[in-house]
Amino acid sequence: MKILMLGWEYPPLITGGLATATEGLVNGLIALGHEVTLVLPYFPFRVRKHGLTIVSPERPIGFDALEDSRTIALEKEYEELQGLVRGNLSHWKSHYEYRLMSDWAGGGEGSLEDEDVVAKIKLREIEVRSRAGSDTAVSTPMFHTMEEKAFVLGVLASQLVSDQKFDVVHANDWMTFPALDVLKSRTQIPIVAQVHSTEYDRAGENGNQKIIDIERRGVTIADHIITVSRYTKSILIQRFGVPESKIEVAYNAANEQHGNNGNNEQNTNNNEAPSDETDPVVTFVGRITFQKGPAYFVHAAELVLRTNPRVRFRVVGTGDLLASMKQLVWELGIDKSFSFDGFLDAQQVQEVLADSSIFVMPSVSEPFGIVALEAVQQNIPVIISKQSGVSEVLPNALKVDFWDTELMADRILSLLKYRKIRHELVENSQKDLLRRTWYQAAKKCQDAYRKAQG
Repeated sequence: MKILMLGWEYPPLITGGLATATEGLVNGLIALGHEVTLVLPYFPFRVRKHGLTIVSPERPIGFDALEDSRTIALEKEYEELQGLVRGNLSHWKSHYEYRLMSDWAGGGEGSLEDEDVVAKIKLREIEVRSRAGSDTAVSTPMFHTMEEKAFVLGVLASQLVSDQKFDVVHANDWMTFPALDVLKSRTQIPIVAQVHSTEYDRAGENGNQKIIDIERRGVTIADHIITVSRYTKSILIQRFGVPESKIEVAYNAANEQHGNNGNNEQNTNNNEAPSDETDPVVTFVGRITFQKGPAYFVHAAELVLRTNPRVRFRVVGTGDLLASMKQLVWELGIDKSFSFDGFLDAQQVQEVLADSSIFVMPSVSEPFGIVALEAVQQNIPVIISKQSGVSEVLPNALKVDFWDTELMADRILSLLKYRKIRHELVENSQKDLLRRTWYQAAKKCQDAYRKAQG
C-alpha cells in the first residue's frame, strides 16, 4: 500500500512518546512492504530510509530530488544544521503544551483559501528550493500557532493527494484531525485515525473543550480507528460513543536502538539489588503534569524514606506541575533525597534508566507508556499504575492504583530488599517484551487499513 501518514514529530524532533511511536510504526509498515509518505508541520532534518518520504514546509514535495542533485555539497551543511537544531529545540512547543494555551481557534475553521497560510507555504517552498541550489537547505520555523501548523498539514496533504495516488490516510492524534476535514471533502481515500491519547487522559474532567470537540470530530469522520490499548479503546466507546467494531487495538513497542544502552554487561548487573555501598535510585520519567501523577510519586517516596533513608529519587521531565512538585518535596523535607534533571533527549533518558534500580510510573491515566518498556529493556523492575495501557502487555510488572501510595512504597521497598523477586520480575518482563514488536503493531494497522477500505 501507499500510505499518507499525518504526523506531528519524528526523531530527532522528540517531545514525547508520539515521535517514538511514529518512528516505530513507520519502520513496521516499511518492513511489511508498504510505502509511507509522512507529512509534518516542521522538519528540517535529513532522514534516509528506504520506503519513507517526509514532506514538510522545510522539505516540500520533490525536495528529495533536489537533495540528490547536490548531495555532496549539502551533506556537511545538513549535518551541521541537524546538530544545531538537536541542541536547541526550545522554540518547538510540544502538542501537550498547546493543550494549556489559547492559540487554538478550533477545528475546521480554516479553508484552503486562507491566503496567509497558503502564501507562507509557497514562500517557504520557493526559499527552500532556491537555497538548495546555493548556500543552504532550510531556514528557521515560519509557523508558530497550533492552528497554523495543523492547517499546514491539511494544505500539504491536499497537494499530495492531488498529485499522487494513495491507498489510505493514517492520521496520528488530535493535532492532525483538522486536516481530515480537508481530505474528506476532496478525496475518497479511506481514512484511519490513530488515537495515542485523549484530552481526558491529559487533563481529566477539566480538559480543553475545543480539543475534545476536535477529537470527537476526528473519530467520527474516520472510516476506522486505531488505539494503543484496550484502555484507550474503552475511553472512545464511553466518552465519544464510538462503536466497538470500528476500533482496532495496536499496542506500542520499544525501539530496539534504545535497549541495553549498548552495554549488556552493565545492565545485566542491574538485575541485582544495589549493594550495601551503593544508594538505590528510583526513577520517574515523564511530563510533570496532572496525567503523570507526580504528586503520588513524591508521597510514595516520603513513605519509602521513613524506612530506608538511603534511597535516592530521580525525576526526568518538565511540565506545568514541576514547580509544585518541587515545592511538595521541600514541604515534606525530603529535598536532599531528590534530583530533578529536567528534559532529556532519548539517549540521555536511556542512560538514566541504565543507572536506576527501579522505574515507577504512577500515571493517573496513561493510554500506553512506552517508557515502561524502555525501562524493562534496561533490565530494571518496573512499578506501573493499573490505569495504563502498558499494564495490558506487562503482566509480570508490579501494578498499583495510582492513588495507593502506601502500596507503591511497599513495592519499592520489597524490590530493593528481595533479590529473588527482583530477578524473577525482570526476567519475566523481558519475556513479555519479546512479544511486543513494531512489526506486530504495523500488522494491526494494516488490518485497520483493510477494514477502512471495506
